[in-house]
Amino acid sequence: MDKYAIQDEDLVEGLRNEEHDLMMKVSKYMHLQDKTAQEDTDFRTTQARLLNVRNKITEHDLKKFSGNG
Repeated sequence: MDKYAIQDEDLVEGLRNEEHDLMMKVSKYMHLQDKTAQEDTDFRTTQARLLNVRNKITEHDLKKFSGNG
């Protein structure tokens, strides 16, 4: 099964790319003057996902730099 394993660094790189994309979406929503209800819901969902992604990146970094990774 090792041949199907994804390297940890590849996962983190994917998370960092997603973080960038999510930050761009949040920025776009923040610049809207009047948000529709759907845009407001999307904004909140995007913010929540961004927080989740950042938490995963932080967990990885803490593990890596504490010598356990």
